[in-house]
Amino acid sequence: GTRVISPTAIGGRGCLCTPSYTGTVCDVPVSPCLSAPCVNNGSCVITPGTSNFSCVCTPTFTGVFCETYINPCLTYPCANGGTCYRTADSKPICACAPTYTGAQCFTRIEPCLSSPCVNNGICVSSLSYNYTCICQSNYT
Repeated sequence: GTRVISPTAIGGRGCLCTPSYTGTVCDVPVSPCLSAPCVNNGSCVITPGTSNFSCVCTPTFTGVFCETYINPCLTYPCANGGTCYRTADSKPICACAPTYTGAQCFTRIEPCLSSPCVNNGICVSSLSYNYTCICQSNYT
């Protein structure tokens, strides 16, 4: 650092340090993490033996400073007309179309499972999620 006369230093003398050092004789390196360079809850980690750092990002961010958002729905497709949403803890979740279920909407809901036909009618499901009841001869 540069020696300067300072009324606050002991004996009226002290050092004016470069931005990367501090201390009375500019011998203490300033941590590169002091300025909080990592954003979006990223953690700053100093590379041992150097004045370099790296940012350890949370799962939904990337980039040198954790500045780039990663949409969790990009790698979590919802099938059969389902829509992906991000939960409060940044996890992807699918809202399925009415005729599908499951984590990613792959399972078709079988309309005959609820036994919609009465009086011993036989339920026959169609590909379009509809069903038809085949009634006994004395029913319509």
